[in-house]
Amino acid sequence: MAMPKPTVKTSMHSHGFGFDPRANDYKLVRIADFYPTKLPNQKPTTHVEVYYLNAGSWKMSSKGRNSYLDGITIDYSGRFPAYLEGAVHFAAKMKKSNDPLILSFDLCDEVFQTMMLPDGVIALRTEVRASFTIDLSRGITQVLGIWNNGHILLETKAPSDWENLILLNKPNDAFSRRRVSRKRTWHIDMEPNNVENDGGDCNWKPRVHMTFDTEQEAYNFYNAYGGRMGFSIRRGYVNKNKEGQITSRLFVCNKEGFHGVDKRDPLTKNPRQEVRTGCQARLIIKWDRNIHKFFVGEFVEQHNHIFVPTECTHMLPSQRKISASQATEIDLAKKSGIQLNAAFELMGNEVGERELLGFTKVDQKNYLRTKRQNSLAYGEAGSILQYFREKTLENPSFFYSVQETIIFGAALMYDETADSFIWLFRRFLEVMSSKASKTMFTDQDAAMAKAIPIVMSNTKHRLCT
Repeated sequence: MAMPKPTVKTSMHSHGFGFDPRANDYKLVRIADFYPTKLPNQKPTTHVEVYYLNAGSWKMSSKGRNSYLDGITIDYSGRFPAYLEGAVHFAAKMKKSNDPLILSFDLCDEVFQTMMLPDGVIALRTEVRASFTIDLSRGITQVLGIWNNGHILLETKAPSDWENLILLNKPNDAFSRRRVSRKRTWHIDMEPNNVENDGGDCNWKPRVHMTFDTEQEAYNFYNAYGGRMGFSIRRGYVNKNKEGQITSRLFVCNKEGFHGVDKRDPLTKNPRQEVRTGCQARLIIKWDRNIHKFFVGEFVEQHNHIFVPTECTHMLPSQRKISASQATEIDLAKKSGIQLNAAFELMGNEVGERELLGFTKVDQKNYLRTKRQNSLAYGEAGSILQYFREKTLENPSFFYSVQETIIFGAALMYDETADSFIWLFRRFLEVMSSKASKTMFTDQDAAMAKAIPIVMSNTKHRLCT
């Protein structure tokens, strides 16, 4: 991909590349020190510009420049910044004291933040290598650097807690933690993956051994976590005992697995777009017979896809929901004869805009269709009988009587032409000993209306409404 040249031309610059989850765009931030003249003791002017992949152009960032402290200098020795959690981290230092620090550029807000390093923890000088990749699945928030032996020094969730440092053995190795003291003496404290080690400071995130009273409660918790992070979930396999009690349940990311090949029509011109990525993120709950609760047996946090921006998470399949009050309003609009589109626009205006409803127009249509299907679960006549039975249970004095319809016969016809109906009615008279019906109710079929007076001239023909 050929990129346009940046605005500021200088050799003193540093680049940082990353993804902006809010704008769903990849950005390249460039910090450039520009010397207007070649005079000695000339102070450079720092410029901050951002390249937007979707727009394909550079733009000067005024917020980035205003948040950049003049007393900081970037390390231009060729080391690449680290991208993590929506921000690009540069190795920097104070100009006067040469104290090392981390300069973080938030790709969403496009502002800089600084983080000073405590004495004796690490010096971002020759022991830091050029480039690296790390596992982003552990909620790490800051990168301190890489040592020549391949170890990566990282800082976890609490930016103010500098004791909470971890050491990743090598960029591609399995994740393990090692506590690092301020005196730079190594104390190894290995912790297994997915253990309950958050200390309660992250109560919205699943943890192994976390308990739930019901399976639905576990689903709601994981779904709320997915909505906060930016992914949708769905139910996977379920195991039950002989009594029907759920013993284990799998919840997976909505992008788990892949869609199978549709064998019904291999010549489909516009096949369904593949949205699944084979994501392995999952949550498994198991039933504990001793405490009669579900507990988290396994939690895999890592995803292999980009999360949905925060302003779009309400459109995820598992996040869309019609509340009880919204369902009542939809039912009232339907009974009042208001069209679906008009009802949807009205409800959107009530909450400010349609995006705040929490469901789509398709969800509204599916709700009404499902309700209609449920009301006719026993068929039209069967639903009426079921209604009468329920009224009898509510009120024993309620009485009803139904005269059931008797079917005299049925016929399979090749087509629905007038000649076919003439043949049908003649066969009907043969069965009925040539006794024609006094009245016949049919739909508005022209061929049937033409055939009735030909075969049964004295029969009164009426239309069904």
